[in-house]
Amino acid sequence: MKKIPVLFMMLGVFFCTQALAADPFAGKNDLPVKINADDMEYDINRSQVTFTGNVVVVRGDFRMTAPKMTIFLKQTGQKTQVDVPHENIPLTGKAEKNTQSVAAQNKIEKIEAYGGVRFKFETQSGKSETATYNAAKGVLTMKGNPEVQDGSNSIKGDTILYYLYERRSEVVGSGKKRVEAIFEPNK
Repeated sequence: MKKIPVLFMMLGVFFCTQALAADPFAGKNDLPVKINADDMEYDINRSQVTFTGNVVVVRGDFRMTAPKMTIFLKQTGQKTQVDVPHENIPLTGKAEKNTQSVAAQNKIEKIEAYGGVRFKFETQSGKSETATYNAAKGVLTMKGNPEVQDGSNSIKGDTILYYLYERRSEVVGSGKKRVEAIFEPNK
């Protein structure tokens, strides 16, 4: 990937901010999304933003953390003109303009989190090695020793599908790992 100049990077941050505000988690209201990380890389050609280093995503009562997250943006079909600098500036020091049309992004398609994912949503919390959030369906797919807890109750399996706004989970077992549920009696 090519390094992007500061102005082009700011344009990318603007597009990303618009995308995150538009539909980051398909909820019933327009809550803002806040993402903090050590680093961010925006690839306009691939329509994705990668956050690395202590990544924290907060939207309302939902909080997810991971060492790395990649946000895949939907393309609207509209084109935006951007100036892309040449790799090699001529000896005269004058850079020629190179204008490209790129597809505008305004919605999140999915978010992939890697390297040890944790989430908290109201009374529920979960953890897994990886997680993929499908924005259109509102589903967080957790893999790699996934576990969801609600108080002292917990579920484990090979894969957990967590439906954020329906507040329900689906646990899938496999030949190697069976579904495990623990329900503590009310005390």
